[in-house]
Amino acid sequence: MRHVFHQNLRWVCRVGFIGAWLIAWGMAEAGSDVPARFPPGPWLTDVRIHGPDAHWPGVFPHDPDLPTMSVRPGRHGRKVDARQTAFRARSALGHPLPEWWQAFPMVRSFTPVPALQSEQLYDDVLRLRQWFMERGWLDCQVRLEVDEDASVWGRWLNRRAPGLARRATFVVETGARWSVRDWQIEGLDTVKGPVRRAMKAAVSVEAGAYDGEARVQSEAALLQVLSAGGFSHPVVTSSLIPDEATRSVTVVFLVDTGMRARFGPLEVSGLPPATVERLTRRVSAAVPEGERWRGERLANVEDALGRISSFAEVEVSPGAQDARGHAPVEVSVTEADSNGLFPILRLASEPTLYAVEGGLGYRTGIVGRQLAMFEVRGALGYRSLAVPVGPNQFWGNHGPSGEVALLSELFLSPLSGLSLVGETEARLEPVQANNVFSSAVRAGLRVRPTPYLEMSATPEIDYWRSFAWPSQQALWDEWFVEPGDPPLPPMLGRHRPSFRPEATGMLLRVALQWVDVDRPLLPSRGGALHIDAVPVGAVGDDLFWRFEATARRYIALGSERWVLVPRLDMGALRFRDPTVPSVPQLRFYLGGGNSLRGWGVARANPPGWDGDVNDYRIGGNVMGLGSLELRFAVWPRLHVFAFSDAGRTWEGLVDRVDRVDRAAGVIEPGVRLGTVLPSAGLGLALPTPLGRAAMSGAVRLREDTELVHPPPMTAFHFILVQSY
Repeated sequence: MRHVFHQNLRWVCRVGFIGAWLIAWGMAEAGSDVPARFPPGPWLTDVRIHGPDAHWPGVFPHDPDLPTMSVRPGRHGRKVDARQTAFRARSALGHPLPEWWQAFPMVRSFTPVPALQSEQLYDDVLRLRQWFMERGWLDCQVRLEVDEDASVWGRWLNRRAPGLARRATFVVETGARWSVRDWQIEGLDTVKGPVRRAMKAAVSVEAGAYDGEARVQSEAALLQVLSAGGFSHPVVTSSLIPDEATRSVTVVFLVDTGMRARFGPLEVSGLPPATVERLTRRVSAAVPEGERWRGERLANVEDALGRISSFAEVEVSPGAQDARGHAPVEVSVTEADSNGLFPILRLASEPTLYAVEGGLGYRTGIVGRQLAMFEVRGALGYRSLAVPVGPNQFWGNHGPSGEVALLSELFLSPLSGLSLVGETEARLEPVQANNVFSSAVRAGLRVRPTPYLEMSATPEIDYWRSFAWPSQQALWDEWFVEPGDPPLPPMLGRHRPSFRPEATGMLLRVALQWVDVDRPLLPSRGGALHIDAVPVGAVGDDLFWRFEATARRYIALGSERWVLVPRLDMGALRFRDPTVPSVPQLRFYLGGGNSLRGWGVARANPPGWDGDVNDYRIGGNVMGLGSLELRFAVWPRLHVFAFSDAGRTWEGLVDRVDRVDRAAGVIEPGVRLGTVLPSAGLGLALPTPLGRAAMSGAVRLREDTELVHPPPMTAFHFILVQSY
């Protein structure tokens, strides 16, 4: 025990020394010269967008003097709505913008501010004017002012490099906002009744405030209707007829349908001859030569081929019509870059856990007679769960963690999205007082019917093991009761033989994944659904089933800066004989920075358990988690959020007598709403090149947890979640 304490004490001292060094280095950096990594000056250190009469007494404008673009004007106050207009207008700028974190001394050396490019700033004047005009301010004028940055960050730079820290201010005079009086379609007389009605229904422009996005969407929708009606090369343009007296416009759509067409030959380019031949044979059935032209089929082919990871870009378009009215279907493919090395990095930190993993992955596509994708990745790291549990008592777990995976996918039918997959993976990680190892070999079918939906069915063979390293064995023996030893009731806070230290199994895994979001890391719209089900599986001679589902929805509240994120997770595991020992790797865990945030990793255990990190038992056979999160984008790459989580793991759906010693009469509580563990807190999140980083702090809202040794009432988490 003393050896483990001293060993972990050395780790704590090392971490403290590194932290003190970083603080001292940051303080020294604050007074040093301009970092060497900065580009030659001048630099663009601040960008502002406001009206001609705006006043800036500090960080935020006192009067931004911009019109509101809020969906519900005045809901947050005129000034807040005007700031949101400036925030959204920044998306029109093409010049690299300074980031908020560059004002911190410790990161200045690693994130140099962008060099000021005058030509690009003047191009942004036109971009910004066009942005406001598309939203109804047709008289908008924009001028650029570049002067010395007088902020704290700018003064720091200018003291060391006089005159090189510059601020770009875009002064916007919007004028009055024009409205739409009416819209018209010229050229309707060239099409028949059904197509004419479909064209009228496709126009999304409405009377009221002018919306340039609706105008563009209407043009695209009219092209789609005409293409579906048999016209291979329709042309749709639009113009505005202004009325100065009423400050309104009439939107006129000019339609030139061209000639009706039929499908011509299929022409594939950008691939080796063997692939062209195979792809032509597969795709020609969707666009048979001589059949009436249907534009939606080209879109379907483009979507289907775009889901093949071996292709970086796919474009399907009509070729020139011949004398018979046949238009060839041209498929242009750009192969994916074969140099697919990518880094792997995962970080997690909280009061009872410190974890880091790093490694490399390689992904490549094979384009030949068969279309295939191969990926291999490996990562190695270290986890430490070190907690003092009393006077002169110290317990924890620390050791290596990592993973190895080999994935392959053979695309059998490119149009239907059907493919054959094979995967081999192994993972090792310390969790509380347990070291768990799992490996799996699976092969089966996967189908992607749409760009957002993926389904698979894969039989697999698994091997699971839970063990202690030799240096931990003496401590393990003190707490672990081997199978066959007399067990003690769980209410006494002691261990019992409820898990299998080693097991092999076979199962059928069925998975469904639907993801439709506007941004991958911090979405503002859309949703995601993940279902992982094992309808039948066997551990030795014991049959079981398992189900897990996660659902998220992203709802923008008036502005993309405010996003409401409801989340629901649920899962259940059941053996045909509930009295047999379970497998830790099949159970459900709750707690951590990406789960129940008021608890540590895997510490939201079932009622009546020990609840301490010393307990090697983890997770439950039933899991439920509900979460509600409200995000606010302070800057485009920095979000603050408030959240409330509530969830728990349980041993079963219903109450039952202890499955080990029925004579003891100990009851394991099933799912009860009264035992749910709620928590609430605040946090920060930002996207990084390696994934989504988040820091959060939460407090438990319920003191009685039905655990013998409940954790502290507060928990702090830092995580870096990488999606590859």
